Amino acid sequence: MLARCEVEYTKSVPADLPRHLLVKLPRPDRPADLMDELGRKEVTFYRDVAAHLSGVPIPRCLAADVTAPGRWHIVLEDLSETHTQPQWPVPPADAACAAAVDALAVVHAALWNDPRIETDLGNSLTAQDVADNTRQATELATRFVAFLGDRLSATRQRAYEQVVRGLPRLWEWWARPEARTLVHGDAHAWNLLFPREATGDGSTSGMPGPVYLIDWQTWRVGVPTFDLATFMVLDWYPERRARLEGRLLSRYHDRLCALGVRGYPWEMCWMDYRMAAANTLFTPAWRWDNGTEAQYWWPHLERALSAFEDLDCAALLVS
Repeated sequence: MLARCEVEYTKSVPADLPRHLLVKLPRPDRPADLMDELGRKEVTFYRDVAAHLSGVPIPRCLAADVTAPGRWHIVLEDLSETHTQPQWPVPPADAACAAAVDALAVVHAALWNDPRIETDLGNSLTAQDVADNTRQATELATRFVAFLGDRLSATRQRAYEQVVRGLPRLWEWWARPEARTLVHGDAHAWNLLFPREATGDGSTSGMPGPVYLIDWQTWRVGVPTFDLATFMVLDWYPERRARLEGRLLSRYHDRLCALGVRGYPWEMCWMDYRMAAANTLFTPAWRWDNGTEAQYWWPHLERALSAFEDLDCAALLVS
């Protein structure tokens, strides 16, 4: 839940403090335990992680704290005068998508294979973690497919069977020591703020100013293409992916290299993107399970299944 406010300061405070603020609080219409988990995660990001991200396009945070179970708050600079978002569910124009990919590259390059991401910001998966996560993902997919019933064709039910059988390979991919960095975790277009222009739809060609990433509730340490798949697979229909996917992923890889990332060849980036696309099959299931409205996860299901087939993800999941 967001509340906008305008504040006045005493003369003793720094002159550069913003007057327009956003106060973020738990949403009362969502499960309390989910809101508590996500809120604590985002508070941790702004209090402990953001300090490591100099030059990364994230909003300025003035306060973030957890005061009791289920009670937390985050106070951010309100950027709505200079930035906006595309109209949901219409994806951004091509130039804005390119700028979003550039912004993700900046985020990922900032802590690429940095020792701090494991020692200070993340925890390596243990064998027990992998076993527990595999069991939970298997149970979730089984319940989701059972709920959908004949609304999933036999071919698409088989896709879920393949991704469940491939869970050991997916966890091996997610936890491998190469190409590990800070991952936003939910980098869809409506978790980005695009510079405004006369049209007000974020579809500027020159992109005067940075694209900001917001809603850091699901950040993690992992493989960066997780964010690229969230941005392109879950919200784009096959025609748009066919037209832009390869070009933007290549742009992303070039941007990483320009930012100093080494030892990450194009072939690995492309394979990582396909693995991340396979992983998106769990996203609609997870959102269904936590009570998200079907108008959000139902289109994601169609797009994730299409990408799974188009990118031949099943071939990667064979151990």
